[in-house]
Amino acid sequence: MFREAALTPQTADDLFQADSWLQVMLGQRLEPTGYHHMGHMLSVEHLHRAFADVRDGIAGAVARMPTHQAFLEQYCAG
Repeated sequence: MFREAALTPQTADDLFQADSWLQVMLGQRLEPTGYHHMGHMLSVEHLHRAFADVRDGIAGAVARMPTHQAFLEQYCAG
């Protein structure tokens, strides 16, 4: 599924979420040769909003993280 359409397995009792599976697959040097065609079913506006939501979510998470230096100072302080 991943190789043909970039799909990651997901069930209710899975240990990994989709983004974790993505990292596992890419870490094993498995690269998809295709993509999920659901993108063709969505309007361009819907896709723009969805990608903007992802971008904003990532930016918000990064903004809440300490700098690398601050993390090291806190982690290595003990």
